[in-house]
Amino acid sequence: HDALPISSAKKTGNYHMAALAVSARLDGFEKVKKAMDEMLAQLVQQQKDEYQHKEFCRVELDKNEDETSDKQKFKADTESTITDLTGQIETLTKEIEVLNVEIADTQKSIKRAGEDRAAENKEFQTTVNDQRLTVNILNKALDRLAAFYEKKDAGVVLNKSLIQNTPGKATGPPPKQAEYEEQGAAPGVMGLIQMIIADAKAMDREVTADEQHAQSKYAEFVQNANASVAAAQKSITNKTLEKAKAEEQKSQHSLASCCNLQTD
Repeated sequence: HDALPISSAKKTGNYHMAALAVSARLDGFEKVKKAMDEMLAQLVQQQKDEYQHKEFCRVELDKNEDETSDKQKFKADTESTITDLTGQIETLTKEIEVLNVEIADTQKSIKRAGEDRAAENKEFQTTVNDQRLTVNILNKALDRLAAFYEKKDAGVVLNKSLIQNTPGKATGPPPKQAEYEEQGAAPGVMGLIQMIIADAKAMDREVTADEQHAQSKYAEFVQNANASVAAAQKSITNKTLEKAKAEEQKSQHSLASCCNLQTD
């Protein structure tokens, strides 16, 4: 259709009409070009949008995969930590129970040792009192015997003197048998009493030394036992605090694990 106006323009010599015809043809081409450019631009934008959408999807997918991996790792780490804390709590609980039993046993031993020590001391007091009472009585008996035999000896000497100075009486010595019996009996009885006194004093010294040794060993035992109880009590305090801390951490990790599962 555009060729007719141009042909007519040549025939008529109307170049204005020819220019108009050319312009019309150019206008149509420009429209087509513009439409093509717009279509190309749309295609380019569409490709760009599709690329961006694809990249967005890829990034989000990678992000989701990373988040899933991180959550799974977090879950595994949390469960492992909870398991470790549970084992730690159980161990501390058993150790505290053992320490409490040890304290109770040690305190029973202290009480039993105190009772035994009291019984031993009572026996010691009885033995010492008996020995000292024996010594006291025998010393008095020894003094009386000594005084008795001294009087006897003085009487014998006096009788000898009277016999020798009495007129008409024989001046010979008195019968040696009677003098021997009176004088010979004193050393035997008094010597025996002295031996008994010596034995009683020796026993006094021996049981006193044993008592002092037993009391020293008892005091050492009580001191060591009380130190053991104090150390066990301190250990219980430390382990109780450690256990409470572990229980708190376990509670926190359990809560975090629960929240992580809810997020999934």
